[in-house]
Parts: sequence; structure tokens; C-alpha cells
Amino acid sequence: MVVYATAVGASVGAMFMGGIIPGILCGAVLMCVVLLRDRVMHFPRQTEKLEKSEVRKIIIDGIIPLGMPLVVVGGIMGGIMTPTEAGAISVVYSLVVSLFVTKTLKVREIFPILLQAVNSTGPLLLIIACARVFSYGLTALKMPVLVNDLILSLTSSKYAFLLLVNILLIIMGMFMDGSASVIIIAPILAPVAASLGISLVHFGIIMAFNLTIGNITPPLGYCMFITAKIAGIPVEKAIKGTIPYIIAEILVLLAITYIEFLVTFVPVMLGFTV
Repeated sequence: MVVYATAVGASVGAMFMGGIIPGILCGAVLMCVVLLRDRVMHFPRQTEKLEKSEVRKIIIDGIIPLGMPLVVVGGIMGGIMTPTEAGAISVVYSLVVSLFVTKTLKVREIFPILLQAVNSTGPLLLIIACARVFSYGLTALKMPVLVNDLILSLTSSKYAFLLLVNILLIIMGMFMDGSASVIIIAPILAPVAASLGISLVHFGIIMAFNLTIGNITPPLGYCMFITAKIAGIPVEKAIKGTIPYIIAEILVLLAITYIEFLVTFVPVMLGFTV
């Protein structure tokens, strides 16, 4: 969302607020999928009741880490910090909590974690850098104008345009990192969306949701590879297990695509321009 907002000049706060209802809707639909699958698969569950002291400890342990998104979103929404500053503050917050509150991190472990972070983000930043160069070249060649003319010559319906965009982004999400895809595609498609009367915030949420689905779709789906490794199962088996959830997320995607109210209600209510 931050990358998209930066690329097209949209409000980061409006993007965050626009994602609230789609996020809740997606979570509810995925819970329904789990409930329905449980009736067939009979997933393992905890049968023992927790003591009141255990419940209290779980709540307290959960409140402190949940302070991070509150600080980040609250700081950005309140105009106290930029998204970049919010990212830096969230790192400091997590470091302080891990070292002194939950005490799950030791000082000697900080350097290996930083090294691992560099190894993880280095390739991603290289991809984003190359994507920015490519995006600049497309803009210099007036590709957004050409794409705009091409699409408008094919259809003047914003609903058909959004359907084509969804198909394109789902395919791109399967093969490219989300941030790189946004940098390349957003400056090209956002002007077309605006010319068809589509809100930039609405279009941004559609784009973000699409590319998030790409996190669990092969062959790139790195979330799928990570969870398969954690679960200790072959990736092929994990792919099969994600199919019901991908279908559910696509249904949510179609809902937020064609029911603009689901995205724009909260930002408009809070006074943002969408």
C-alpha cells in the first residue's frame, strides 16, 4: 500500500483505512472455509479449558506486541510520522519489547538477525530498484498514454477494465514480487483507472489484494514455501491445501472490486479524499 501510494500520489492513510473492511471480510471468509473444512477433515483442537490465570497471561502477552500496529497506523494517521519513520519506529519498538519486556531476544542474537535481514531484503531491494528503472523507461516512452488509448479502444466499461486488471495482476503475482509489480504497473494503469472514474484508493486496494494472493500461489508464493517448511510437509502438498483458501480470497477480491463501498466507506467517513 505504501509503495502504491508513493507511486501514484495517493494518501497512505486513506489506503490503510480503505483496507479495513476488505481485511475483516477476508478474515471472516477464511474462517468460514476453515469451519467448513473442519467438518470434513476434523482438524485437531484443544479440548482442555484454560484456567483464568492462563487466559489473563495470554491476553497480557498479546497486548504488548499488538501495540506495534497501533503505534504505526496511529502515528501515520495522526500525521506524527511518515510511513518510513513508522517502519523505523516499529523496529525499535519490537527490539525494546523483545529485549526488556518479553525477554525472548538476547543482545548477542541481534547481529545475526540483522545479517539475516540484510540477506532477505537485499535481493528484494535489487528487484525494486530494477523495477523503478524499468518503470521510468516505460514512462519516458509514454507507455501509460499508449496503454490508456489501447484499453479505451477495447472497452470503455470500468467493470470490464477491472476484470482485465484482476486477471493481469493475479498472473503477475504468481511470478513477481508484489512491490516490484506495483512499481511497474501502478503508474501505467492508475491513470487509465482514473480516466474511467475509478477511485485511486479503490484501485490501490484491488491491486494490493491481488498481489497479496500471489503470496500463496505457485511458483513464486514465498508464504507458501515458508509455511510448508514450518509444517514440515512437501510444497506440493501445501499447494493442494491452499486451493480452497485461494478460491475464497478470489471471491472476496471480486466483492471489493465491484462493490466500491466496501473500500471507500471508512476513508470517506474519516474525511479522506478517495
